[in-house]
Amino acid sequence: MTAKNRTVREQPNILIPTNFTGHAVIAGEYAARLLEGSPCNIILETVYQAPKGSAGTLIRIADILLAEAEEKLRKECKQIEFGAPGLHIDFKAEEGDAATVIGNNVKKDKIDLLVIGHNSHVKKFLYSFIGKPDSWPALLVPNNATSLPERAIIVCGPETADSRRKPGISAIENRLKGKTRTIYFSKNEPVIQLKRRLETEIANHNTDILVFKTEKGSELEAAIKMHSFDELLLICPALLLSY
Repeated sequence: MTAKNRTVREQPNILIPTNFTGHAVIAGEYAARLLEGSPCNIILETVYQAPKGSAGTLIRIADILLAEAEEKLRKECKQIEFGAPGLHIDFKAEEGDAATVIGNNVKKDKIDLLVIGHNSHVKKFLYSFIGKPDSWPALLVPNNATSLPERAIIVCGPETADSRRKPGISAIENRLKGKTRTIYFSKNEPVIQLKRRLETEIANHNTDILVFKTEKGSELEAAIKMHSFDELLLICPALLLSY
């Protein structure tokens, strides 16, 4: 069921899943600051599951769960909008499996950027999208991301020029302009070596956000899909792109 859905295709569509644990609010405020001044349609979505039971009971419980979800969505929308004045957020609530529903809506609603707030306790949901480049671009925001990035590292393979742009998120790339360094992942480089290089950069506070620019079917994309960098993605904001 959809509570609101007034997206306009001329502007980028941003989808923020929420389970009302506070992660989405932090991620939403972070994304809003990155996108500041750029017109976009932001949708806050939650997915709920009604317990099994008789038909009559199931309908009643589903209606109650929808009403409760919509009320919580309104509150979270206000929280994010308060932290980003001038921003307006639509919301929607649907029944089903969270990863499946969100994944389908990325395609159905032509989402330009999926924003996922997380901590170490929501690995299953987060990992399902790390492993699906079809759901990228994805901005992964840990709970400790409270300020805009001042130093960014772009990670790309030899087949992906770091000057390439992804439609719909040019505002983020503009925000990071002049604050980036590029690390190239060569075909002969072991994935573990690249991971150690990035771990050192994070440990030395040389980066506030990792931007992975990958080519579809490339070794770098495959390494991300195989969860080779999950430990880094849990502690540092990351933008996943696949061309």
